[in-house]
Amino acid sequence: MAEANKIFTVGLLGGDRAGISTLLDFIAGVAKRGGAGGRTGYGCEIRMKGVELRLVETHLRDF
Repeated sequence: MAEANKIFTVGLLGGDRAGISTLLDFIAGVAKRGGAGGRTGYGCEIRMKGVELRLVETHLRDF
Protein backbone atom coordinates (compact mmCIF):
# COMPACT_ATOMS: atom_id res chain seq x y z
CA MET A 1 0.00 0.00 0.00
CA ALA A 2 1.44 3.40 -1.01
CA GLU A 3 2.05 5.94 1.70
CA ALA A 4 0.06 9.19 1.42
CA ASN A 5 1.86 12.43 0.65
CA LYS A 6 2.65 14.60 3.63
CA ILE A 7 1.78 18.30 3.27
CA PHE A 8 3.30 20.96 5.53
CA THR A 9 2.42 24.66 5.42
CA VAL A 10 4.85 27.26 6.75
CA GLY A 11 3.82 30.89 7.11
CA LEU A 12 6.54 33.49 6.63
CA LEU A 13 5.53 36.47 8.76
CA GLY A 14 6.94 39.95 8.27
CA GLY A 15 6.20 43.58 7.81
CA ASP A 16 5.75 45.42 4.54
CA ARG A 17 8.91 45.55 2.43
CA ALA A 18 10.59 42.88 4.58
CA GLY A 19 11.72 40.89 1.53
CA ILE A 20 9.39 37.93 1.89
CA SER A 21 8.23 38.09 -1.75
CA THR A 22 11.82 38.24 -2.94
CA LEU A 23 12.74 35.24 -0.81
CA LEU A 24 9.75 33.25 -2.09
CA ASP A 25 10.58 34.16 -5.69
CA PHE A 26 14.14 32.89 -5.21
CA ILE A 27 13.06 29.63 -3.53
CA ALA A 28 10.38 29.04 -6.19
CA GLY A 29 12.91 29.63 -8.95
CA VAL A 30 15.32 27.07 -7.53
CA ALA A 31 12.49 24.54 -7.04
CA LYS A 32 11.20 25.12 -10.58
CA ARG A 33 14.63 24.57 -12.14
CA GLY A 34 14.84 21.24 -10.33
CA GLY A 35 11.30 20.28 -11.37
CA ALA A 36 10.22 20.14 -7.74
CA GLY A 37 7.73 23.00 -7.49
CA GLY A 38 7.37 26.66 -8.18
CA ARG A 39 5.43 29.84 -7.44
CA THR A 40 1.73 29.68 -6.59
CA GLY A 41 -0.90 32.31 -5.90
CA TYR A 42 -0.28 32.21 -2.16
CA GLY A 43 3.48 31.64 -2.05
CA CYS A 44 5.44 28.68 -3.36
CA GLU A 45 5.51 24.89 -3.22
CA ILE A 46 8.38 22.44 -3.03
CA ARG A 47 7.71 18.72 -3.58
CA MET A 48 10.30 16.03 -2.86
CA LYS A 49 10.14 12.37 -1.83
CA GLY A 50 6.43 12.34 -0.93
CA VAL A 51 6.58 15.58 1.06
CA GLU A 52 5.03 18.85 -0.08
CA LEU A 53 6.17 22.06 1.60
CA ARG A 54 3.95 25.10 1.08
CA LEU A 55 5.52 28.44 1.95
CA VAL A 56 2.90 31.15 2.50
CA GLU A 57 3.50 34.90 2.67
CA THR A 58 1.75 36.66 5.56
CA HIS A 59 2.05 40.21 6.85
CA LEU A 60 1.76 41.74 10.30
CA ARG A 61 -0.96 44.11 9.06
CA ASP A 62 -3.21 41.07 8.43
CA PHE A 63 -3.43 40.38 12.15
